[in-house]
Amino acid sequence: MEHDVDAEEMRKIDWRYKITLRFLFAASLFAVGLYYEITSAVVSVALSILLFWRLKKAGEIRMPYNLTILAVVLIWLFYLLSALWGIDSGLSLWGAGKVLPLPLFALCLAQTNKDGRNRLLCDIPWIGAAMTIVSFVLQYVDGFHSFFTVNGRLAGFFGYPNTFAWFLLI
Repeated sequence: MEHDVDAEEMRKIDWRYKITLRFLFAASLFAVGLYYEITSAVVSVALSILLFWRLKKAGEIRMPYNLTILAVVLIWLFYLLSALWGIDSGLSLWGAGKVLPLPLFALCLAQTNKDGRNRLLCDIPWIGAAMTIVSFVLQYVDGFHSFFTVNGRLAGFFGYPNTFAWFLLI
């Protein structure tokens, strides 16, 4: 597939791509940290659409060969392989589907430059602060208290106070 994309058009494509990826990253964290299968499936579909959009607009998908990409792909492949010896092989495959956003997100990140990846990392504190504020306020709303608190501790959007605390430490 050959595309003639000039530098200005490529900058626009990259900008839209990075903004969309940042939004999906933040949305995935607010979506209960992709704990539930349906949230993983929705984010996997969204990331796949984003990759296909980039392929259509830019004409390429970069696949760098580095230790990070290798580790992410191996983790996902090991999830698939666990179906061979797992007690419940169907659920092993379900687990591989559940963590599918991980290799897709890594592939999406590989399409950005170092500045784009750094910007995404810089979003983590703001996302954590927003999650904390929203969680703190919503814990006092009837019906949300049990979602945002566990044993009197703020659990945020992750459902577990310790997981939320680890995220906030990042």
